[in-house]
Amino acid sequence: RCALEMQSLMEQLGAIEIQATKWRLTLKIGIAAGHVLYTTVGDPTKRCVAVVGGSALLRSAEAENQARSGDVIIDYTSLDCEQFKRETLDQRFAKVLGLEQSVRAQPIRWPEPITPHPPAQFDAYLHPTIAQQVREGRTAFINERRSVTLLFVNFNAPDYDRDPFAAERLNHYFREVLRIVERYDGYLNKVEIGDKGSSFLVL
Repeated sequence: RCALEMQSLMEQLGAIEIQATKWRLTLKIGIAAGHVLYTTVGDPTKRCVAVVGGSALLRSAEAENQARSGDVIIDYTSLDCEQFKRETLDQRFAKVLGLEQSVRAQPIRWPEPITPHPPAQFDAYLHPTIAQQVREGRTAFINERRSVTLLFVNFNAPDYDRDPFAAERLNHYFREVLRIVERYDGYLNKVEIGDKGSSFLVL
């Protein structure tokens, strides 16, 4: 229901005019189900990053790759498909046409607003400049443009589904990464796990 409502909303937005041209925002959505590993890696005194990995994540990415603009594609080998009206594409994927019965939406629990003095452990999840602004009570952020050097790194990830020490291995690896990045005054921006492999970005 969430994916279908998102697609419906995108259709309502219509075309966007930019100078002499028009273009339309579109979505391609892929859905799968299964277990994932969700953990935090890094050094709490320096930098922490949330990481999500697992075969369910990869299957949803593969489903999205099968989609065209406006589609919701499911990996029906991992889902209970009795609740979907669908058009089968192949032995794994199907296009969702609607729902067999209505699904009750769950109420959204909005996060609490940022307090003037958030706990210090939050700092590790923020860029040092932003963390300082939050500590000083300046929570209305101002966009900045800076010249930076980007470093994309692919790494061999552990087996998120079968390795019971996957989180520990990741944490050890990224502690070493942080030590090297800090030596060159860099910043670990994010870690990405997807169908194109595992990578991280350093600024």
